[in-house]
Amino acid sequence: MRIFLLLFISLSGILLTSCTPQPRDKPLLDFSNSGMTIENPTYGSGEHTITIFSDFQCPACIAFHNAYETLLQSHASAGKLVIVYKQFPLYPIPHENSLRDAYAALCAHEQGKYKEFSDAMYALELQKRNEKVSDAERGLVAQGAGVPNLWEFNSCLADAKYAKQVYLDREEGLQKDIPGTPTIYFDGVRLDSRVYGDPTVFQKFLEERLGSGSTGSWSTEQE
Repeated sequence: MRIFLLLFISLSGILLTSCTPQPRDKPLLDFSNSGMTIENPTYGSGEHTITIFSDFQCPACIAFHNAYETLLQSHASAGKLVIVYKQFPLYPIPHENSLRDAYAALCAHEQGKYKEFSDAMYALELQKRNEKVSDAERGLVAQGAGVPNLWEFNSCLADAKYAKQVYLDREEGLQKDIPGTPTIYFDGVRLDSRVYGDPTVFQKFLEERLGSGSTGSWSTEQE
């Protein structure tokens, strides 16, 4: 039996969970490299890029999204930041829903609704609290997110149309030896979780980097 740990880190009074990926020496069960690729969901413009490897079912990813998505999108809309989203489902253990959540998100992305879908998908996973999510429920999420053609969305999901893109994103994360989800890169440098473990600290980090371009003394880790 494979054992996966949830690491609990208390930073400035905030409890974070970091979900541990499947060991690299184990086979990637049910990860198919068939299907099609699609450009990673990308928002904003500017000289700086933040890349987020995430899992929709991961409690830490839900917390990160809820704490920072509005802040990041505001910088992106202001022309100060490019946000790139990559899929890193921790499937099948500990997150049974995560693989098809990722497929569904890219199906919504195909129709220009990744952000709206991801907001709603994180909310559903928070509500479900690790209970199984059906494709019918993902279809309802897509409907609520305003995906224009639900028939195409459902067909895309049923066929796992973008399985190859999820596979490639996950392989990229494994090659980078990412420690879990979420993992955040700023201009190609992996951020120490202490940087984004506290909203006040992370907001200051972004203001300094995006405002002046100064690297300061922030704790980062090279790829």
